[in-house]
Amino acid sequence: MDSGGYFLDITILMRLIILHHDYTDLRDKDAYFIYSLIPHWERRGIEVKHWTGTRDLPEGDAVLVHVDLSVVPSRFLKAALRYPLAFNSRMEDIRKSALPGRNLCLAASSAFPGAVVVKTELNHGGIPEKLFFQKRRLSLPLVESWDLFRASRLVEPLTYPVYGSVKVGSDFAASESPHGPDSQTLGVKGADFQMTHGVFLTR
Repeated sequence: MDSGGYFLDITILMRLIILHHDYTDLRDKDAYFIYSLIPHWERRGIEVKHWTGTRDLPEGDAVLVHVDLSVVPSRFLKAALRYPLAFNSRMEDIRKSALPGRNLCLAASSAFPGAVVVKTELNHGGIPEKLFFQKRRLSLPLVESWDLFRASRLVEPLTYPVYGSVKVGSDFAASESPHGPDSQTLGVKGADFQMTHGVFLTR
């Protein structure tokens, strides 16, 4: 057993590739929890190599897709399939409307009587997309650049306001949406905002 008494002391010699987005700053070691796991893997004989983008991929025994976007571009998922073992290779979409709890989303026409929470459709308020858009140094496929541009126009993404009714919440989301009427329908995949049941903790 190791010093903590939790793992068998088995040395596994393998090379793990952590695949990041082209714009990920690998120097920022505090940005993601995964960096704290790497020392544990290395002590067990796992060589970890970070890689940004999908060009000239290095050799490896396994790959972990670590692209910090709500929708992972398909080129990363296809790249992961080149390796014998791939983690997160099917984790393509984590937008609110794509998650198992999407049935909690409300449409503007929903007859829900209680309070509602308005959140961005994108994960974490679309902040990763906004940050990547600011870094646009390299040429990306047009569809990827467009998605980052759309996210960059979301306003105050982490406010998460609570409203007393579906109508008021819907009006807010419609007024805040920067992408036209087609993006203002709540509870529909591809919208800028999602409206969900309000859940409150009381003392």
